[in-house]
Amino acid sequence: MLDDLNRQLAPHGLRFGPEPATHNHCTLGGMIGNNSCGATAQHTGKTVDNTVALEVMLPDGTRMEVG
Repeated sequence: MLDDLNRQLAPHGLRFGPEPATHNHCTLGGMIGNNSCGATAQHTGKTVDNTVALEVMLPDGTRMEVG
C-alpha cells in the first residue's frame, strides 16, 4: 500500500509523489493501472511521472523488467 511504501522511504528523505485520496488503502498496482495522482499532483506529478521502471512477475512465474 502507498502509506507502507512512504513509511519505508521516509528515513531516506524520499516519498512516492502521487497522493490519491485513497492513499491509506490503495495498492501500487492499482495506482499504476489508473495512473493515480491526487491533490498534490501539480508539484509531485502523477504515477507515470514517478515511475522509471518496474520489475513484474507474470502469472507463470517469469520475471520481467518494463520501462
